[in-house]
Amino acid sequence: MASCTLKSVKNTIGTIKTVTNYIKDGHIRRNAFKKNIPNDCTTHTLKTMCETRWVERHKNVTDFVKLFPVIVKTLEDITNVDNTAAIFLSAIQKSEFVVSLKIMEIFSIIFTYK
Repeated sequence: MASCTLKSVKNTIGTIKTVTNYIKDGHIRRNAFKKNIPNDCTTHTLKTMCETRWVERHKNVTDFVKLFPVIVKTLEDITNVDNTAAIFLSAIQKSEFVVSLKIMEIFSIIFTYK
């Protein structure tokens, strides 16, 4: 896949993986995440990106975008407890990450409807 050779896309995929694993792997973080999900949200979980099934990454990207406000709120909530949350919060709020994420979302939607 040619897009994976772009540094910003690679970094965005790596950040998505890291943030997803960070939230999923901690009991307090996972509970804070679940607490912040609104009732009308259609997506309720973050899924780990599969290394071998690149097609599944498209669904993970769209889910991450849908849950982005929830992820931000979760990281803000636990920043006082865990400094790592502040680092991840800073990373996902950078313009390069947000723009790359939106571009990846657009390509994921196009790929899904092909």
